[in-house]
Amino acid sequence: MDDVIRAKGSAATEIERLWTLEKMNLGPVNYYAALAAEENEILAVGAVNVLLDQGVVPVTANDVIVRLSRFHSVQLRAFDFYVDNFDHPHAEAVLATPLRSSDMVKRQLVAKYNDDKVELATIEIERFFRTGEVGPLSEAASAAEGAGGWRRALPLIVDLVLINPQNAGWLARLGQMLRQANEFDLLNRVCDIVDKIGIFPNVSLVFRAVLAGRAGSAAEGLKLLDRVSRKNLPQDLAIAADSVTAELLEKLGRFDDAYGAYMRQNKLLRGPEFNPSAFVAEAKAKAEATLAAPGPDPRKNYYMMLGFPRSGTTLLENALANHPRIETFEEIPSFAAVNQLFRKSHIPGAPLERDFAKRARARYYTELDRRANKSGADVFIDKLPILSAQAHFLKKIFPEKRYIFSIRHPYDVVLSCFKQAFAPNVAMDNFTTFEDSCRIYDFTMNQWFTAFDLDSPEVRYVRYDRLVLDFKAEVSRVLAFLGVDWHDDIAHFAERASERQVKTPSYAKVRSGVSIGVQTAWRNYAFLFKRPEARPLDRWVKLFGYEGL
Repeated sequence: MDDVIRAKGSAATEIERLWTLEKMNLGPVNYYAALAAEENEILAVGAVNVLLDQGVVPVTANDVIVRLSRFHSVQLRAFDFYVDNFDHPHAEAVLATPLRSSDMVKRQLVAKYNDDKVELATIEIERFFRTGEVGPLSEAASAAEGAGGWRRALPLIVDLVLINPQNAGWLARLGQMLRQANEFDLLNRVCDIVDKIGIFPNVSLVFRAVLAGRAGSAAEGLKLLDRVSRKNLPQDLAIAADSVTAELLEKLGRFDDAYGAYMRQNKLLRGPEFNPSAFVAEAKAKAEATLAAPGPDPRKNYYMMLGFPRSGTTLLENALANHPRIETFEEIPSFAAVNQLFRKSHIPGAPLERDFAKRARARYYTELDRRANKSGADVFIDKLPILSAQAHFLKKIFPEKRYIFSIRHPYDVVLSCFKQAFAPNVAMDNFTTFEDSCRIYDFTMNQWFTAFDLDSPEVRYVRYDRLVLDFKAEVSRVLAFLGVDWHDDIAHFAERASERQVKTPSYAKVRSGVSIGVQTAWRNYAFLFKRPEARPLDRWVKLFGYEGL
């Protein structure tokens, strides 16, 4: 099954498959007829289903359709098409073709339960074969990336582009994936191909602007973006266009204008359930909840990695994950199981059930156990930085827990969070305005440092600036806290990062290793930090020793 989502060739070879789009010049029917003749079954099935849905089937495609009728989606469409057109010989041939069967439903349930990304990708491809819909292919690409990084997702995303040449969103997804992977030569090749074919001009303009910025031609990049037609632009591409605009404006020193571009980006990120106050309200309710002590915690080798988003946690987690004795869990729904139990059990003003903390803790560890799959690991680290806002609640459920807590200059953290295109959720909603970004940082640090302090023995604080300037020394301090020795594999974390799914916007920099250096972009936006809403950050600047830096 693993072969199903393994890259069919090199990444460069996969990109060259985009030349197939050139056949669109023959017209849609001939394009899909040519695609139907491909050995790639995903492309062939996608193509014949389009032809059958449109009711236009070239005579040369009949044999291919009958052969592909072993797939449920093709057989249903083909039978109806041939019967409606009184083509009984082909209708009978379709009926005589044995269906490829699979106990897909049960397999999917097992794969979801085991968080088996390889199997999930395989099943989603089978769902595509069964339904003919492209949604499962998109899910398969996401699962494939989770199983082995962007290279595993690449063939499926190229397939999506070829099956849906009228939908620019798939090519935008391809471009964004290559951008996040720092694969700019491949991104340039994508733009070359689609430009020569004369398709997807808006997508090409956005990513040509990215390439122009990397080549030191930010002004030229902005000119390219001025040519982008915003009418009917897919939302993901519109967000990318605003993000690239802001980055190019930064390169030109136009930080006021860049701020405006980030504001436009963030407005697009707000989902239908946008509610930045919900996260704080629930954290306060948990902090005030009365819980009975849960008893001893035998999981002394289980740690949490906290701090705040954009504080260096992704860099540190990727480094530690390369140690053979350490398994890390990156932003999995481990604590979501606890949150769900709280929401079901919480009655304002009333204590929680006596065994709540014990049950919550059991739920949490169950989710970690379900995802643990690293042979030889005996130290486990759960990374979810924003969970620091629930410090008091954590102490009630895990009174013996030990933590790794990342610290970075508060101004840089807040600015970086505001600039990032986070997927919307109850926590990330707070980063769509500068004011809310300041507020949630202050709230989170206040919650943490009223529960712990900088000298708490159960916490190992990690400084971002030390991590990037003296990587081995700072990581060794963490390893000593975990009770394990240095291993040379840690130094190669950037290579492993390229094989992992992008779960946070930090991956583009993490894949560059520690060459990124200390970043103090906040100085360029000093006008923001003179605002009244930034004043709550000052006490954290002082506490962490960043005054004057």
